Amino acid sequence: RMGPVTVAEVYGRIAEREPIAYTTVMTIMGRLVSKGILTRERRGGSYVYSAAISKEEMVQSLVRNVLDRLLREFAEPTVAYFMRRLAEDEDALEEVERIIAQHKSQQPR
Repeated sequence: RMGPVTVAEVYGRIAEREPIAYTTVMTIMGRLVSKGILTRERRGGSYVYSAAISKEEMVQSLVRNVLDRLLREFAEPTVAYFMRRLAEDEDALEEVERIIAQHKSQQPR
């Protein structure tokens, strides 16, 4: 669902699928506010939460964080796997080549 939601609404959706404590949902949503992923405003007697960033921004942030950590801690196996994986997917390899060429053309000489 898009648009503003309350903790109770999120809790209700999650609790339909798996057991979870209301306070857990409240804590996680509060942490997402502090990380800038959600915004919170008071409406009546409760808070209403909304996305602070787009889905695309969230995906980019997650990918960046995961890859940065992998490259910091396991650079060689990460790059080796990435290269093997690209060799299996011609379209992905072409996309990476395009990105590299674009990056090189933007570098000062």
